Amino acid sequence: GLEQLAPMQSEEGRANVNYLMLLANGDLAGVIELLQAHVQDDLWSGGRDFILATTWLALGDAKRARPYLDATIVALSTRQDDASAIAEGAVALELLGHSSDAIQAADRAVALRPERTDAINGTWIAMLRAWVLIHSKARAEEGYRELDRLLGSIDLQPRWVAASPHWLLLRDDARAQQIIRNKFPK
Repeated sequence: GLEQLAPMQSEEGRANVNYLMLLANGDLAGVIELLQAHVQDDLWSGGRDFILATTWLALGDAKRARPYLDATIVALSTRQDDASAIAEGAVALELLGHSSDAIQAADRAVALRPERTDAINGTWIAMLRAWVLIHSKARAEEGYRELDRLLGSIDLQPRWVAASPHWLLLRDDARAQQIIRNKFPK
């Protein structure tokens, strides 16, 4: 199993595999423990502060999430050419009730890194935008269409999306959950 591969991987590689396994098993407390033990932001598919913020929120602890939400918003304002930081900041803004600013940031992130020029990061950014549009309810129909279109793209497999902390925050959105379930392999 994975233990046999461990000696061939860097510490960063092992941490990333552990993160994915914890996520796949729904072990959000384990995700937090792992991220707090490994402080390098570049290990994760998504910024560490963003993941910690959404994971704490998925666990129902807004107080512990708040400093990570704030740090994610700081990254949005200081990394103006980083579409991923802007998209994650858009989610943080939305979670703090700043829907108009969140939608504006999400749209800007997609414009900075369109899917046609980056099939992996562009789809991730478009998916974060879909989340903002759905959560804000301002442009939810557009968000649902984007969710449906993007699911199954490179790095956006339905089971991984369903397990992602920020998508867990939409677990009460029946339509989003149905779109995700409909994309699961039969």
